Amino acid sequence: MDDVDNFTKVFCSKLESAVIPEIQRVTIPVYGIQDGEIKVSRTGVLYRIAGYHFILTASHDLRGTVEAGIPLYVLPNEDDPKGPILSLREADFHPSEEDGRDVAAIRLTDEVAAQVIPYKSFIQNDRIAPFGRPANSFYYFLGFPQQFVGKALSGALHTNPIGVFCSEYTGDISSGICYLPEVHAVLEFESQGICFRNGAELEPPDIHGISGCGIWRVCEFTREGMERCRPEDLRLVALEHGWVRGKYVLATRIEYALQFVAARYPELKRSMSIAYPPP
Repeated sequence: MDDVDNFTKVFCSKLESAVIPEIQRVTIPVYGIQDGEIKVSRTGVLYRIAGYHFILTASHDLRGTVEAGIPLYVLPNEDDPKGPILSLREADFHPSEEDGRDVAAIRLTDEVAAQVIPYKSFIQNDRIAPFGRPANSFYYFLGFPQQFVGKALSGALHTNPIGVFCSEYTGDISSGICYLPEVHAVLEFESQGICFRNGAELEPPDIHGISGCGIWRVCEFTREGMERCRPEDLRLVALEHGWVRGKYVLATRIEYALQFVAARYPELKRSMSIAYPPP
């Protein structure tokens, strides 16, 4: 038992020092301002293809938010309360919740993308997992809960992410929840979270605000797979869109987000098909 506990601690340390910073570099919070309050609207993954820059995220009535005129912003450097807060006023919003595919693509203007790049990275297709359902995998997700957002003494905006590592959920899905095995990934949410700031373990909080964050495959969920784990093997497999406290999180598989992007921007289909040939 001591050997197992020690191995787990060593692996989690490796995860924290090598994998978590890489995921944070491509993850960004999206804020809305409503009734004078700043709220985390969602979390997203930064994605680039053929010179286009996107935030891939969950839909979650994004269309209604935009149509209601609620201002949306991104904070590219959450480590610096005095860092830039960028308006998405000129962005193109493309949400969809059809057939259980809860995904959205926010295309950034070149000007906003250029201001994000000094602080963040945009993943490309080589960081996205092959389509399908990987078996027996170990996963990690990182997002920005609403309860962690606040203002510094200076009045500047700041927020903290939370990260959770987990495996596939094998229990029953609650009645009334849309779950399609070919569309959705379901991951356990009983594990403790890790505070990115100090590495402290956290009980799973109210994670409202992380919707749209990436689900990342870290390695095979075996001792051998964990021993071989390398940051460069990290792959995006899905986008989180729902959760049941103490049980699981739900996510839409990434292929549906990419298909959605290609459908909205036909000029990208050729670039997309180089990495992901159409079925």
